Amino acid sequence: MIVCGIEKNDHEVVERMLEVALCCVQYRPETRPVMSIVVKMLEGALEVPDPLNPFSHLVSGVGEYGDTVTRIAWNAVSSGWSSSDVVSNSTVATGTPIMRKYEITVASV
Repeated sequence: MIVCGIEKNDHEVVERMLEVALCCVQYRPETRPVMSIVVKMLEGALEVPDPLNPFSHLVSGVGEYGDTVTRIAWNAVSSGWSSSDVVSNSTVATGTPIMRKYEITVASV
């Protein structure tokens, strides 16, 4: 990490920031944490959950964990993370409309 200009003692802070950033760039808004949770995760008051693959929508026919999207939420009553699986046919992303519009076909000469 010294190559990037990050001191060894800052390694954990940088890793936490990157994990939180991955949670915040999820394709589906409902899988992103709210800002108050982001702040608590950055401060170290909350555990950072393992983020889903934020780029799964870019691969045609591949959804997040197949047909399942895991919704992660902070439960203030029990002071813990809870997750629920939301399953439906519409949760499988096959590409964005922009991606489908600009697909490139390689032509042979």
